[in-house]
Amino acid sequence: MIADEVCDHFIFDSNTLTSSLAVDAWRSRLVYCQSMSKTYAMTGWRVGYLIAPAEIIGEIRRLHRTRVGAINAAAQRAAITALQSGDELVAPMRAAYQQRRDLIINRIRGIDGLTARSPEGGFFVFARYDEPLPSLEAVRRLLRNGVVVRPGREFGPAGEHHLRISIAAPPTALSLGLDRIETWIRDGYQ
Repeated sequence: MIADEVCDHFIFDSNTLTSSLAVDAWRSRLVYCQSMSKTYAMTGWRVGYLIAPAEIIGEIRRLHRTRVGAINAAAQRAAITALQSGDELVAPMRAAYQQRRDLIINRIRGIDGLTARSPEGGFFVFARYDEPLPSLEAVRRLLRNGVVVRPGREFGPAGEHHLRISIAAPPTALSLGLDRIETWIRDGYQ
């Protein structure tokens, strides 16, 4: 089993996450993946780690060395500093992301033809639009209207007719993007 828990520090509304590492029955077959990219805003630095059973870690190391290479010294030093600082760095980001998530959800509630459940954590809101328009085409049309989102179909067949909206943008950009999405829907998804 592969567990990607890179958003584990961004849980909202006093919810908690039980890590896959806490499930003893999984330990013998668990590959736990973690990254500094999300937790410490080190996107692009490509620093992370994994925990896996001893019998497969050598093969993972060989594949990693062949495909990825070494992490540069500056990124390693930044990762050490981030880990030493811990929640002192994460808490303000978590609060800002929760506020942005709330901004998006509240705006969506006021847009006819768009719905979304409030995510309990992470960096994205998955919004459903009512038009029977493939999500890839919806994204193309929104791009022409100055909005960048991801098509829901990238996340499996149930994601069709959804848009993935990032909460990582500043509130002013989110508000502008949601204004444009509302106009796009009101104008017949053009």
